[in-house]
Amino acid sequence: MVSIIVPVYKVEEYLPRCIESLINQTYKDIEIILVDDGSPDNCPKFCDEYAKKDGRIKVIHKQNEGVSKARNCAIHYASGEYLLFVDSDDWVDENYVNNLYLALTSTNSDMSACLFCKTDGTKKRRFFDKNVEIVEDKKFYYALTEENYAGYAWNKMFKTSIIKENQIEFDLDIALGEDSVFTAKYIAQSKKVAFIKQDLYYYFFRKGSVTHSAKMGLKHTTILKSREKVLTILENEKSDYYDLCLASYIDHLAKSKYFFMKKEEYREQLKEADKKIKDNKKKIFHLKHVPFINKVKLCLMVNFPNTCRALFKRRFS
Repeated sequence: MVSIIVPVYKVEEYLPRCIESLINQTYKDIEIILVDDGSPDNCPKFCDEYAKKDGRIKVIHKQNEGVSKARNCAIHYASGEYLLFVDSDDWVDENYVNNLYLALTSTNSDMSACLFCKTDGTKKRRFFDKNVEIVEDKKFYYALTEENYAGYAWNKMFKTSIIKENQIEFDLDIALGEDSVFTAKYIAQSKKVAFIKQDLYYYFFRKGSVTHSAKMGLKHTTILKSREKVLTILENEKSDYYDLCLASYIDHLAKSKYFFMKKEEYREQLKEADKKIKDNKKKIFHLKHVPFINKVKLCLMVNFPNTCRALFKRRFS
């Protein structure tokens, strides 16, 4: 069985689309755990109505405590051998569960991951090579980090046993970037991953979501905090993934510094970012598994952020 955990809060306009995509999966041996996180709209009603229609759906009603608490609560009740996370305003391909399950089990991997498609509601597909690529160690870490696929929880299938035996949970003190910390904890306990070069998850880009409605200053400071936690986890585990995450962290420091420079109210954050950049920039050319051209870009970005904003504008957007 595969357990699919869906935290639900103020998404009545999008929830039916999400649930329908799950109940129509080609892989049928699933349980869908809908966690009503004290939603004040019609979401609790929708959850209960769907549970009456499909016996595979379980509903947990709880007071509002945030997405991390909702996910942790559902992990405790999950009875599937494998675990998936889906956000309630997103939706998935009909083969989402099936392809991730086959990729994981046929290769004896600890985790499987897929590509995803960002969308504003128009269903667009990009098709890639559908062959399953078994990636381990450096290859795995680079494959997932290259396009930032490593940090998300919702484009991956996990083994429930690894999560429960190692007491892996979502951190409650991180407002943004909690996925990356959870995934890092899991990666630290993993040896092999199957990577599917196919879009199976539709990430819905909407202005009202927590990620996109948060102030830029909050985004930068909380994401930096989450990445620092990731680095601590992977350094303690002596993971090959550490150097790639450090490169990503330095990259975000540079982008944050540029933002803090423009805002007088972020003077303290700018000082802190400057100090962290100074502490880390000497490490850039010693990073293993990071392409040389990426190291050059990082050096330019931490030393000349204004100039690099023009050269690498997309990276600062």
